[in-house]
Amino acid sequence: FTMLCSFVKHSNRLCVRSFCYSRLSRARVIVPSSSFSSCNVFYNSDASLTVEGSRNLSSRGIFRRFRRFNSSISNPTTSSSNRIMSGSDISSFLEQKRLDINGLNPHNDESIKEFINNYSKGYIEDYQMSAWLMSVCINGCTPEETAAITQAMVESGDVADLTDVQGTSVDKHSTGGVGDKVSIVLAPLVAAAGLVVPMMSGRGLGHTGGTLDKLEAVPGFRVDLNMEEFKDILRSTGVAMVSPAGDMAPVDKRIYALRDVTSTVRSIPLQTSSIMCKKLAENPESLVLD
Repeated sequence: FTMLCSFVKHSNRLCVRSFCYSRLSRARVIVPSSSFSSCNVFYNSDASLTVEGSRNLSSRGIFRRFRRFNSSISNPTTSSSNRIMSGSDISSFLEQKRLDINGLNPHNDESIKEFINNYSKGYIEDYQMSAWLMSVCINGCTPEETAAITQAMVESGDVADLTDVQGTSVDKHSTGGVGDKVSIVLAPLVAAAGLVVPMMSGRGLGHTGGTLDKLEAVPGFRVDLNMEEFKDILRSTGVAMVSPAGDMAPVDKRIYALRDVTSTVRSIPLQTSSIMCKKLAENPESLVLD
C-alpha cells in the first residue's frame, strides 16, 4: 500500500471516501478487482481517478500497471524548492523527522523538495543527508512523504522522451527475492515479442547483488550509457538494461550509495522512492510491478 501511494502520487493528491489515494498527472490506472472487497473506479473528465471501496488486506499485488497519456512528466518548479536552506533550516528539518516517532508531524511536500534539491546542488553535506536517512529508517514516512521524496528525486534530473523510439515501451520491477531471476531472462523475451524495454536497474545494495554488477561481469558489457546511446540500443535491439543516465534522477545515485554504507537499506519509504524515481524517469508507457 505504501508503494501504491508513493507510485501513484505525482502532482496532486486525490482524497477518497475511505482512504487517501493520489494520482499521476494525466494517467489511467488499472486496479485488479481482487485487490478490493468492493471497489468503484471513476475516470473523471480532468483525467483524475476516483477509487471508492474497502481494501482487501489479504490480496497480493494491488497495482499492476499504468499508462500515461502525456509523453513526459511535467516538472513544476517553485520558488521555495529553489531556495538555499540555511544551517538552522537544515537543523530544524532534521530534528522534525528525528522527533516524529508516531508520524504525527510529517514533512510537507515543499520542505522535502527543498531539502533534496539543496542536497543535489551541494548545499547539504552527506553527513546531514545520512542523519535524515537514519531518522527515516527508524521512524518511517507517511505515504505522502514517500510520494514527495519520489517526485523530488525525479525532478532532480531529466525525464526520458522515448517518442522517437518506435514501439510500445514497457518495464517491470520485482519487489522481492534475491538473484535477478526475472529481469535478465524476461527483458529480452519481451523485446523479442515486439515491445521496447527501457530498463534502468540498480547496483548491489546491502546483501543483494545488483543486476548491473552481474551484467558488467560480462567482458565488454557497458551499463553507463548516455541518453543517445540508450535510445540507439533500444532502436536496434528493443531492450537496454542500463544504469540511469547521469542526468536522470542523479540524486538517487548519491542517496543510494549513502544508504549502502549507513545501514539504511531496509527502509520501505527509501526503497520505494529509489525504485519508482528510476521507473518514472525512464518514462515507459506501461509498468508491471511483480
